[in-house]
Amino acid sequence: MLKEIGHLHNAEAALLRAQQGFKEEGIALEMAWVCMDLADLYVKLEKFDRVRSMLSEAIPIFRSLRVGAETWAALLQLQQAAEENGGGE
Repeated sequence: MLKEIGHLHNAEAALLRAQQGFKEEGIALEMAWVCMDLADLYVKLEKFDRVRSMLSEAIPIFRSLRVGAETWAALLQLQQAAEENGGGE
């Protein structure tokens, strides 16, 4: 919700807390979804190194859980955004 109304840095803080909580609890799928949300946020913030970092965490989880094509399409879209923008923050 914060991301949608333009509070990007507050959204980042909330998502990072959620990611850490899911990681600590061992809830891999939810953590991977939060990584996707963070990657999308980082595209908006033009922090493309962080986009790649979030995707590197999410992709192995989604791969191991054999997620559907829609998820892979979203991952690919985020990955392409990071690649098209070089890589610097």
